[in-house]
Amino acid sequence: MEAIPSPNLTATQLIERFQRRGLSKRDLVALAGGHSIGQAKCFTFSARLFNGTPGDSIDRAFKSRLEKNCPPTAPDRLTNLDPSPTTFDNLYFRALLANQSLLFSDQQLLEIDLVGFVKEFAANQQTFFTAFADGMIKMGNLSPITAGHGEIRSSC
Repeated sequence: MEAIPSPNLTATQLIERFQRRGLSKRDLVALAGGHSIGQAKCFTFSARLFNGTPGDSIDRAFKSRLEKNCPPTAPDRLTNLDPSPTTFDNLYFRALLANQSLLFSDQQLLEIDLVGFVKEFAANQQTFFTAFADGMIKMGNLSPITAGHGEIRSSC
């Protein structure tokens, strides 16, 4: 099984990886909504802040706040993935539409082939919940690893 997608992938790369596994664009966007909960270490997105990433549309004020919270000297500091990091909800998609996503790969969901799903999930939390559940079921059916052959990550 392929590794978890990098936080630096473009929309095209994300779509290709998900489609290779038999997952649709809708599945990709819905499953990215898993970033509705949790945190990320600064090193996973610091290049986006300090080196610039071509094609990045990050909100300037949001970027400024991130730069203050994640100076280059604090790569292991944690930052919330979305505005409500302990609640599974659709605020992640609303933040995306405001260009306030933590990861470059998340911001890529605003590309033409995917933005319709982002808007749909931002507008209707229940639709997001249903699509997320459907995507999780599909992922759960992909080459399940058993008998100790898998890997459980404590840090993704």
